[in-house]
Amino acid sequence: MDGKCSSNTAGQPIRCKAAIVRKAGEPLVIEEVIVAPPKHREVRIKIICTSLCHSDLSFWKLTDPPAIFPRILGHEAVGIVESVGEGVHEVVEGDTVIPIFLADCGECTDCLSEKSNLCTKFPFNLSPWMEREETSRFTDINGEPLYHFLFVSSFSEYTVVDIAHLVKSDPAIPPNRACLLSCGVSTGVGAAWKTAKVEAGSTVAIFGLGAIGLAVAEGARLCGAKRIIGVDVNQDKFEIGKKFGVTDFVNPGNCGDKTVSQIILEITGGGADYCFECVGMKSLVHEAYASCRKGWGKVVVLGVDHPEAMLTFNSFEVLHSGKSIMGSFFGGLKPKSDIRILEKRYMDKEICLDEFVTHEVDFKDINKAFDLMTEGKTAIVRKPGEPLVIEEVIVAPPKRCEVRIKIICTVHSDFTIWKFKDPPAVFPRILGHEAVGIVESIGEGVNEVVEGDTIIMEMTGSGADYCFECVGMKSLVHEAYASCRKGWGKVVVVGVDHPEAMLSFNSFEVLHSGKTIMGSFFGGLKPKSDISILEKRYINKEINLDEFVTHEVDFEDINKAFDLMTEGKTAIVRKAGEPLVIEEVFVAPPKAREVRIKIICTSLCHSDVTFWKLQHPPAIFPRILGHEAVGVVESVGEGVHEVVEGDTVIPIFLPDCGECTDCLSVKSNLCSKLPFSVSPYIDREKTSRFTDINGETLYIFLFVSSFSEYTVVDIGHVTKIDPQTPPNRACLLSCGVSTGVGAAWKTANVEAGTTVAIFGLGAIGLAVAEGARLCGAKRIIGVDVNQDKFELGKKFGVTDFVNSRNCGDKSVSQVIMEMTGDGADYCFECVGMSSLVHEAYASCRKGWGKTVVLGVDQPGAKLTFTSYEVLHSGKSIMGSLFGGIKPKSDIPILIKRYMDNELQLDEFVTHEVEFEDINKAFDLLLEGKSLRCVIWMKK
Repeated sequence: MDGKCSSNTAGQPIRCKAAIVRKAGEPLVIEEVIVAPPKHREVRIKIICTSLCHSDLSFWKLTDPPAIFPRILGHEAVGIVESVGEGVHEVVEGDTVIPIFLADCGECTDCLSEKSNLCTKFPFNLSPWMEREETSRFTDINGEPLYHFLFVSSFSEYTVVDIAHLVKSDPAIPPNRACLLSCGVSTGVGAAWKTAKVEAGSTVAIFGLGAIGLAVAEGARLCGAKRIIGVDVNQDKFEIGKKFGVTDFVNPGNCGDKTVSQIILEITGGGADYCFECVGMKSLVHEAYASCRKGWGKVVVLGVDHPEAMLTFNSFEVLHSGKSIMGSFFGGLKPKSDIRILEKRYMDKEICLDEFVTHEVDFKDINKAFDLMTEGKTAIVRKPGEPLVIEEVIVAPPKRCEVRIKIICTVHSDFTIWKFKDPPAVFPRILGHEAVGIVESIGEGVNEVVEGDTIIMEMTGSGADYCFECVGMKSLVHEAYASCRKGWGKVVVVGVDHPEAMLSFNSFEVLHSGKTIMGSFFGGLKPKSDISILEKRYINKEINLDEFVTHEVDFEDINKAFDLMTEGKTAIVRKAGEPLVIEEVFVAPPKAREVRIKIICTSLCHSDVTFWKLQHPPAIFPRILGHEAVGVVESVGEGVHEVVEGDTVIPIFLPDCGECTDCLSVKSNLCSKLPFSVSPYIDREKTSRFTDINGETLYIFLFVSSFSEYTVVDIGHVTKIDPQTPPNRACLLSCGVSTGVGAAWKTANVEAGTTVAIFGLGAIGLAVAEGARLCGAKRIIGVDVNQDKFELGKKFGVTDFVNSRNCGDKSVSQVIMEMTGDGADYCFECVGMSSLVHEAYASCRKGWGKTVVLGVDQPGAKLTFTSYEVLHSGKSIMGSLFGGIKPKSDIPILIKRYMDNELQLDEFVTHEVEFEDINKAFDLLLEGKSLRCVIWMKK
């Protein structure tokens, strides 16, 4: 288009040409249109050039809402300010500008924060009007309004854009390069730079090497990624990808009987550090998740599936993997500050833009641009039996009752027809009938399929900054996510639902909310370092441990501890749900790298109860339960130098070998040498150290088995602690309390002054509250069905309470959204209900909210999110195993904070019983009367 502006048009309507879509899928018609003068805070721009994006194509062919016609599409462009409306001071006539679909008002909380790019004053939507009023600035020559597109409408010689959507550009940049920065290229580069924050030397996997995928590669290259793996069905994309830094290529069609994720795990030796899904297929999101490295892997969703398409995840995997899932809207870039940075990097020859432009056409030939994007390669048979010829072809839009499909892969099963010479043979012909693909568009009358086949804001005013789910109910994870503040909210899942429970999130919400959801396994603590810190904070009266212990019993009265929850349970579980029987047992000496420990006291955790009553695998009997304990080293096996006889130690279910990549990294607490499992044996060999008096093997529980006077534990599971720490407080740090505190501290990294929402105020949920309090959270919202939990929660910093039974016709997430204004910054699901994970996700703030999953739902339970929500929300979801704590480094820190009176432990202990009364501990827990019951071997 002509880049010159008239000097006498300000304040007057302008008559110019525009390419109009009057019906879905029909060719654009270039017509004379009238462009009204800009109103308050608006700018009229003369477009120099514009580029075609897949979003233009999608809305061009869309037949159902939010489709609306007649419309002027286009949103990637560069232009010159022709005139400005009242109140515009940021640009003047003659300035070169880039209009951008995403607003940046520079005034709201999000625009002023570094954590979000989702403007809350002008939230992203698909309105066909101007930003500040529901009117258009376009009319055709008959006076009919023409609808806007993404607040830009650049397929017109002139357009009017709100100042919030304008970025002043360097006029020295070629316009046919500058326009690329208004959407796709910035989205990809920003996803690597701003959203994932790709670290130098890391490994990146990119699913889909279209323009956005290649831009991700360019961003990863600029960040210093060592290895960039491209995944695409088009083999030609590898050569193109090399120009943008792609080092490896995986063609799904050439993987044989292996999945793409299996290939990536093999070639990387554990998975990619960052995985980007740039196509918009939910199956690829799952492949990206499976391809990500356990411990710290990040999955970033950039592709948009159908708005209603759901992403489903196994809740047990989310909790235990240490991975996080997030969307990236416009690459997390703030238009008015970050685009100028990209421009400078282009001018300094650091960033590559030239290679993205493959074709240029005049405005009058705009339909050719559409054809070039919809064209595909086809293998054509021109004569029977002759080799197929791959050619460029034009595929027309679908007519009534027809569907246009993008083929993913096909099978060569057409040999007979290929060589057939007689009727019904006919040539030239495109063969192939066994295939799989994605619906690209549909014709009139098609209802069976759609394109792409294959929220808590009342109390806080905007949602909690941090939400912790501490019950282990997936429904609470979703409530926590919904309660989290958009933009930066974090949801931390501490509660464990059934291992197979699935958390399902809307991918559009994950992308656009700015929230993060993560699990917190053992609170993200490193046992051998962090437990000592917690101990110190307890001793220093900072952390409350006393309230967690509700009962203590002597070892011989262990049944009383079980009686506190259910009647008649004993120390050895011989059959599921049957009374525990206190028996004499033999505890073998420790072998190499093992330690035999004399248990001082142990506490009862929900996991003990779960495995006590579990009838199906991984249940196994007879078994000695118990995994929260403190003891004294009785003897050590060969090769043990970390502890000696007489040392006070905490056995921890999560290993910390101190040697593997994960244990040596600050990013993960998931040991790769001794990976977490629910094995009934000692860690390094598949044997037990327990036998009964008849010689029968007794199975080990979570590598600890603390419901015994003596136990043998691998040194990787042992953390040395300060012997001055009261044992009935120290034992709390071996699982639940550390998991909750760590989820806020290590996994979510809760920031001071933020809002946190916690779904489920059991021991783990309250520990999340304690962790959030220690991190300086300003507002901590507790969610529970038990009203009494509010008073209890206040001891741990809970400032607000939501009883889900008292919300009327509102969901918990709606209440939290009203309370917070935008949602919580962090949401933690601590129950283990997939529905709560979704509520947590919905409660999370768009832009930066984090949802952390700590609870595990029942086997097979799914977490399902719409892909549109994941993409557009800016939220992230992640699991937290042991709160992200590294046992040997973080547990000493927690002990110190307890000893320094910073960390509360006392309030967690509500009861103490003798060992012979262990059944009482079970009764109290099942009746909801205790947080933690301490069971004394010999008080």
